[in-house]
Amino acid sequence: AAPKHGVGSSDDDAPVSFFSRLAIYAGATAVVTSAILLDRRGKAAPRFLARLGDATYSIYLFHWLVGWIVDGAIHRLHLQGVVPAPVLLAVMVGLMIGGGYCAYLLIERPLLMLSQRLWRKWTAPSIPLREQAVG
Repeated sequence: AAPKHGVGSSDDDAPVSFFSRLAIYAGATAVVTSAILLDRRGKAAPRFLARLGDATYSIYLFHWLVGWIVDGAIHRLHLQGVVPAPVLLAVMVGLMIGGGYCAYLLIERPLLMLSQRLWRKWTAPSIPLREQAVG
């Protein structure tokens, strides 16, 4: 069997320590908690967070692909052990979010706009031919 590897692997010899993962989880928890508190106080989230919120589905769908590519690049470039694992993980997470956001801009948003346009066209009330001739 091929050895398992990866910045985010769950192997016992995983390069990302428990504390690095804990720091990432704590950061994510802080972002979510802040968003909830802002919403409860009637304040809007910062614009960039609102845009990331719009792109969450694309980020969800594409993060694994970007992570797989980055993980392969890390191993081909022999960066493990040279660059600290928390730095590699932060870069990977940033690229995953960035790649998902690009997928949102290039794929999801144009398809949403197209589907809305088609929906309006197909659900628009049709005018009978008699009313068209009179009007």
